[in-house]
Amino acid sequence: MALQTLPLELIESIADKIDSGADLSAFSCTSRHLNKILDPRLYAFYTRRGSDKALFFSIAEGYCSVLNKTIQSGADLNSLNEWLPGARFTTPLAFAAGTGHVEIVKLLLKHGAHPNPARWREIQQTPLSVAAGRGNYQIANILIEAGADVHTTVGVESGSLALYAAACCSDQDDNLVRLLLDKGVLDVSPQEYKGTCALESAIQCGNPSTVKLLLQAGANPVFKTSDGLTPAMLAMETGSEDLAFLFLETGADLEQTCDRGQGLLWYAVMHSCVNVLRYLLERGCSANYDALLQIAVTGVRAGHEMTSLLLNAGASIEQQDEQGKTPLRLAFEYKDKGVMELLMERGASLKGAGLDESQYCSLVGRPWLNPSDISL
Repeated sequence: MALQTLPLELIESIADKIDSGADLSAFSCTSRHLNKILDPRLYAFYTRRGSDKALFFSIAEGYCSVLNKTIQSGADLNSLNEWLPGARFTTPLAFAAGTGHVEIVKLLLKHGAHPNPARWREIQQTPLSVAAGRGNYQIANILIEAGADVHTTVGVESGSLALYAAACCSDQDDNLVRLLLDKGVLDVSPQEYKGTCALESAIQCGNPSTVKLLLQAGANPVFKTSDGLTPAMLAMETGSEDLAFLFLETGADLEQTCDRGQGLLWYAVMHSCVNVLRYLLERGCSANYDALLQIAVTGVRAGHEMTSLLLNAGASIEQQDEQGKTPLRLAFEYKDKGVMELLMERGASLKGAGLDESQYCSLVGRPWLNPSDISL
């Protein structure tokens, strides 16, 4: 008897006795007729056993037809699972938000996937924060229209999860950040923490337009990171003088220090922010603070220019570090010919550096001639 002629009841009776997904799949593949009958049963088989493979496969690949079958088989659209062994646990909707498949997101929402999952704290993310982190404006907007809470946060001091994610991965026009701001994402934050985590995220990711947008929206420019850095320090640490100036020019305290006791000048020299260094020195910050000259001569980028700026601002040319080394000694050890010549021209002592003229000559290539000893 051909399989196609078997009564439906007999086919289902046979299928009921199969307790292996692989065997059921093989049985369904023996003919198109059987596949049509058994395909829904196969999806239901895996769903009953708590397997979300078909669900997450359909989401990952953007297969709406497969997703529809998993939904019809009773798949839990608000479950919390790992989509691959060892991968981060997530919800189907949050996973879909990260894939960028718009129609999949719409289909999940239509069939009951919640935009504000009850167990989001366990995974420290929401579908909206995932979409924001991918810079996907369209999906973020769909989720918000479906009721996603823009204010969801792990704590009042952390601010909105979605805004934090968007600030780092913002698109060129900041449309996603602007969308969240338009939806009142900062409205419920205490002034002390208003937008501070988002600002930190934007600074670290080097997004000056996002920083400006957040500041214009009322984000608090006066805060310290979890590492004890001010925004201007963080900007210099990431190598952005433009971002540092954004905060310096909003009235930042120029004498402020991080939790380790280092000030703005230290960060400017350590991270070769020449323009910030000049700005701070012109406004009266002490050039003799925290062995700045020693840092400037130890092979950092723009060391010659920063050394000159510090000396012009009154830095002590013979100041010693904790090991008793003068700037000239350090310049010699770092084999910086240009800085050595500059220091000598400004009156640095070879003797004070524990050097003699032969050592100077070996690096510079010529003996030291004191300008005062040269007759015109």
